[in-house]
Amino acid sequence: MRTFPRVSPGQPLAVPAEEWNAILAASEHTLGHGFAPGRSGPGGWRSAGICQIDNQCGSARAANDILGISGPAITPTQDEELFSLDVPILAGIEPAAAHVGAFAVLAEPAEAGAIALGIVTGVAAVRVHVTDADHAYAELEAAEYDHLASADNGSAAILWKEAGTGVLWAIVRLGNAGGGAMPPGTADYDMLYWLEADSSWHLLPIASGSAAMPVQKKIDGTLGYDWLRFKTP
Repeated sequence: MRTFPRVSPGQPLAVPAEEWNAILAASEHTLGHGFAPGRSGPGGWRSAGICQIDNQCGSARAANDILGISGPAITPTQDEELFSLDVPILAGIEPAAAHVGAFAVLAEPAEAGAIALGIVTGVAAVRVHVTDADHAYAELEAAEYDHLASADNGSAAILWKEAGTGVLWAIVRLGNAGGGAMPPGTADYDMLYWLEADSSWHLLPIASGSAAMPVQKKIDGTLGYDWLRFKTP
């Protein structure tokens, strides 16, 4: 994330060319797309899933490419007015494992150091490397800008994709919050629990050979337990 030094009243202003150009790029893009503090977005509309992406990966990226989100491009201490725009400016960098579920699909081309619109939640067209035609989800793949990777579970639900396997065009829904899909290895009649910490389902470990397990139960205000029994196929 870029940082810009602050100055005090009366202090001589000496802004390096790189910092000045970055501020101008953010301002020009903001004005060019109709964004301004107090406005909702282009033409007055607002989509919470569309943000401004500052391309900090070091190379030009095409529309429908993927960038990992490392945080805001401009912090409140740098410029509170730009930070508080209804359409935030996020820093987009090379996709990495840390960006699983935290990435943007560019809605337009972005030169290195330029700002472009990107989709962080909602429906987007994107290429997906499909390794199994039955996969219904996709996720970011480290160091890959031009496609997601298909999976049993992921933060992007595949709404439609081209037939077959390989790198294919797809329509996905980003921001799938863990997918809601069953974890790998889940079989019929397995038991699962929902973990808020990572917004996903997990297999409930059961002692080997056990046909039942105790569960906490409250009856008429009295805390006790009952047995949850497993049905075999």
